[in-house]
Formats: sequence, structure tokens, C-alpha cells
Amino acid sequence: MKKILILTLCLLAGSVVAQELFPELAGLGGRTKAVEKKVATPTPTVKEEDNLPVIGEDVLGVEDGLTEEDLADAAKIETTTTEEVDLFAAPVAEEQQPEATEEEEEEEEEDEEQKITVYMQDAEATITPNRNFSYCYGIIKVLSTMKKPVEALDITLKYGGLSSNYNVRNLVKNNEQTGTITLMGDACEHIMDMPEMTIKTCKIADMEEAACKKKVEFLPLRGE
Repeated sequence: MKKILILTLCLLAGSVVAQELFPELAGLGGRTKAVEKKVATPTPTVKEEDNLPVIGEDVLGVEDGLTEEDLADAAKIETTTTEEVDLFAAPVAEEQQPEATEEEEEEEEEDEEQKITVYMQDAEATITPNRNFSYCYGIIKVLSTMKKPVEALDITLKYGGLSSNYNVRNLVKNNEQTGTITLMGDACEHIMDMPEMTIKTCKIADMEEAACKKKVEFLPLRGE
């Protein structure tokens, strides 16, 4: 028993001496361990600028409830609205409608050639010393170059004091109708000349009568 007490005292004395020589070991008896405190690194303050979207990145996404098709349509709209207009480009000339079709031009050209011609084809005359007994005979022809038929043409030819009437019906293009004329007395001296012609009636489908009358002409055997 004495030995145990002696050992205990020795241990206690050695512990006191050790604490005096090495004070940093004083905490070992309480089974505590000194832990070196680390300085906490301060958390950097987040600035509002850090939350701004990066330029060039699309800020629209799934979070906004937009699909890829919506994004594609938005890109098309943006492309369309940013197209530049060239203010110095020459204006596009509007197509001008032709004033007249080829058919109308052909009709105008042919219109000048379309005539109703009355002419003296041949004439024979017997002139006596006594002009009252002179007599003559002639062949009158009517030719049409009109596209449409001449439905009716009534004319009067007057030589001197004698007149002859001619009635033409349904005269078609490039056809002729023939008539005769007989004169007596002084009128026979003018049978080859230009008579006094009166146009009473002239009818062609879809043509005014005044225009139809202007198409009628007379060609004498002997010019003035």
C-alpha cells in the first residue's frame, strides 16, 4: 500500500514539474485539445451588375414559357424589321399597258384600205351634130373591200341633167355588183368624167351610217 502511495506522489510531483517547465502542456490533463481558429473568408458582395445578361446571349428561354418555335419566329421578325431600305435605288418602272393591241393596229391599217368603190368600167357614146340625138352607154361596177358585208347602198349618179339610181344589197368583201347606165343628149359628153354622186343609204353592221358613207368613192374613166 505504501508503494502505491509513493508512486502516486511521484507522479503528481512529476506533473507539477512538467507544467512549470512546459506550460503549453497544461491542457493535456483535462483531455482537451486546443483548436486553432481559422479566420473565415468574407463572402464577396454580389453586385446587381453581375446578374445582368451577357451581351449576345438570348435572355429568352424555357423559364419565360417560350418554345424553340417561338424563338425562331422572334428571330425572323427581328431580321425582317432590321432590313435596310436603299433610298438611292432607282424606282421600279411600272409596266405600262400597251395603248393598242396588235389586232387593233392591224384593223387601223386595214381600215384605210377598206373602201366601197363605184367606177365606170367601160363606156360607149355616139355623138351627133345635133346633140339632142346623141346617146351613150356605160357599165357601172361597185366593189367592196370592207371586212363586213355592205347590207345596203343606195346612190344616185347625175351626168348633166340626167340622173341614174343604183341600189346595192349584201355586197361582200372583194366581190362586185354590176349595173348599167344609159344617157342621151348633152349628158353623153360627160359620161367619162366625174359625175355628181349622192349617197342616200349606206349600211354596214356595227358602223355608223356617216362613217359608212365616207367609205364610198367614185373612179371615173377620165380624170379631171
